[in-house]
Amino acid sequence: MKFIIFLTTFISVNAFALGPILNGTYAGTETCGADSFSTRMVFTDETLAWGDQVNAFEFDANSNGFFKVKATSGMAGSGLGHFTKNGLHYEIIFDFVGKDGSSHPAPGEDTLTYKDGIVHLDSSASAGPRGKISCSGDFSLVP
Repeated sequence: MKFIIFLTTFISVNAFALGPILNGTYAGTETCGADSFSTRMVFTDETLAWGDQVNAFEFDANSNGFFKVKATSGMAGSGLGHFTKNGLHYEIIFDFVGKDGSSHPAPGEDTLTYKDGIVHLDSSASAGPRGKISCSGDFSLVP
């Protein structure tokens, strides 16, 4: 019986990537201002790959649902976040490098909610002369 409880716990831990979001590849359309484009998000137990950007999440059992996030590929950056009832929210500051080679901080935030097999994104970032850019989208698990 103890083995079954252990196995069930092990499977449950690995079934969910970040909060209630299931591991896997999700495809959908992201809209940023007037621009829309197809994109994919890949969720694992500890990472979110989104286009060329990969963010790693570090959890602490004593953190009461809060976590650290650090970019491991794409733009360099780090931040903090927390789990929500239906997903997660994090804020991150990227090191944005402009076309002229200059570098400056670019703060951003992502809220990901999961309901009925769909990951919904609300995102915003501030970088350069365009000011704040807001994005949203819905992504379905790819079979």
